[in-house]
Amino acid sequence: METKVFPKLSLVKGSDGAPTVTNFKDRSTFEVKYPAYQFSKGFAVDMTLNSDRATMKCTHAGCPFMIAVVSKTFEAGKAKAGGPAPAPFIGWTIPTDAFFPDHNHPAPYEPLSLDEENERRLHPLPLDYTPPLIRRSAFRELLQTIDPTLLTNELCAEAEAIGLIDITLEELLDLDGPSLRSALDQNVPSASATAKLEIMEGWRKAGERREKGEEPSGCLGDDPEQVAQLKGWLEAKFAVA
Repeated sequence: METKVFPKLSLVKGSDGAPTVTNFKDRSTFEVKYPAYQFSKGFAVDMTLNSDRATMKCTHAGCPFMIAVVSKTFEAGKAKAGGPAPAPFIGWTIPTDAFFPDHNHPAPYEPLSLDEENERRLHPLPLDYTPPLIRRSAFRELLQTIDPTLLTNELCAEAEAIGLIDITLEELLDLDGPSLRSALDQNVPSASATAKLEIMEGWRKAGERREKGEEPSGCLGDDPEQVAQLKGWLEAKFAVA
């Protein structure tokens, strides 16, 4: 198996690393720094390289994210007094019509640690190597935003056994309520009745947000009033302290 040592990833200096329309003397700057930012935010991208163009696209189906850099001849500037005119040189630029930096979906992966990734890149890796991105668990995030104490190893292991840990946010919200509640009742015995009601309420609120075109992953966690109302209802119905 052929291997090579990949260049280290780093962000654009002097900023948060977010993509901008700019010029490069060396295309390798684009090839290293622009994917690094996407990986660090939890997005997976592919890079296609040609002799006069490099194109970075999101791997998520239907996402419009795309940034390309193309070769361009630059004037080297004015000649110094009495000296010859500097020769033009070939550089690289991001055209405005090849700059679509926004994704139409939440980041599907955990943010990549660039330090850990660069440790891996100290050694030869397969030619088709891609960073080992870890898919975000919508179910874990749902529990985290509702009540972090629900995130027990036992509950997560039971949820993982029936595939709840691995599904995406869209897949989770596409489940019908009775099916999700039945799955919890039959296969997640460590979750109390109260916990199951909290999970179902958080899932319902997330679905409502998605229908309104809002970010659904917040669920109940950012609305103290709704959380308090739910807790009060649970305490009254189940005498939960």
